[in-house]
Amino acid sequence: MIEVLNNVRENWEHMDSIEKKMLLQMLVKRIDLDKIGDRPVVESLTITNIEFY
Repeated sequence: MIEVLNNVRENWEHMDSIEKKMLLQMLVKRIDLDKIGDRPVVESLTITNIEFY
């Protein structure tokens, strides 16, 4: 499993957006975010929690 995760890290920049999305959907159950700024357009996000399967 460690080898697989290292391969993901090494190959992330070579993956297209669909591959990245599929990988995250397989590994991550939930991501909690906090929006920074009051405007409707998000200025920045902070990840507060990640729950894996």
